[in-house]
Amino acid sequence: MKNVPGGNVFLDGGDFRIFEGPRTKHRDYVLRPYKPLCSPRGKLHSVSAYRFAMEEAGCWRAVSPVVAALRAALGPDEVVWGVKYGPAGFSSEFYFYSNLLNPPGNQKSALRLRKVLDPFLRIKGSVPESARYFMCSLDFTPAQLKAGRVPEFKIYLGSEANGHGGYSFLAAADGLRLENHYSFYPLPAGREKVRDRLRYSARAGRRAGALLPAYLADCGTICYAVKPRCDALYFSRITTAQLERFLSENRPGPLQDMIAANRDGFSHLLWDVGFDFAPVPGKTGGAAKTGKIGIYGIF
Repeated sequence: MKNVPGGNVFLDGGDFRIFEGPRTKHRDYVLRPYKPLCSPRGKLHSVSAYRFAMEEAGCWRAVSPVVAALRAALGPDEVVWGVKYGPAGFSSEFYFYSNLLNPPGNQKSALRLRKVLDPFLRIKGSVPESARYFMCSLDFTPAQLKAGRVPEFKIYLGSEANGHGGYSFLAAADGLRLENHYSFYPLPAGREKVRDRLRYSARAGRRAGALLPAYLADCGTICYAVKPRCDALYFSRITTAQLERFLSENRPGPLQDMIAANRDGFSHLLWDVGFDFAPVPGKTGGAAKTGKIGIYGIF
């Protein structure tokens, strides 16, 4: 592997393990910095989990030059990665936070990102750059990635003066399409507010309490999202031990086994995870997880 100017290790070579450098930034899925749980010296970067997941899905070779181009254009540790597993299959998403309400010259505007990604991907739709979005993202399947044609950008706008809530929209060619409404609840003060959201949810039903397991609720922030066909909960800043349990309960298999086998290498990190839930068709009394989960890190 080759060293990248700025500290991290480049994404070539045959080993999924990518080690941190002295300048690695530690950030959660909204790019807020956190202090590592122990010394990061000699430890694995969270992008190792992303590479492993993408290799398992058979598309690391296709996404590797995209990751490299984004790191070169934006700098190391400036992009959030997500991997998602569900009934519809596997997908990945990149999140580009600027937190600047898209002023002129925004280095993470959809317009600039489209130019950076143009050698690799054709992106559908059109983003209204006059919109005061603080983040945009791209969601894609392995087939779309390999074909070099991915869906539209999503853009994210705030809805509250305190910045704790907002909306996301798909920037389709025929206009913006509402994707979800989300609210962030910092813990511990926000835990009861999350319980209230679940009590009043049309999708949580009578099993609302089961959707907030104690081991996940011991985190930094919970995000509650309302989507067209389901609701979702996201748990920010969980430990590697919590991630292992989350995977064992929701997605046992190779990724869980890899995390367990490298738990010391990941012991300094905090992770972010989420799951969707909705009423079970034909049943009464409560909701169940839909089977779709997400795991998030940075590169």
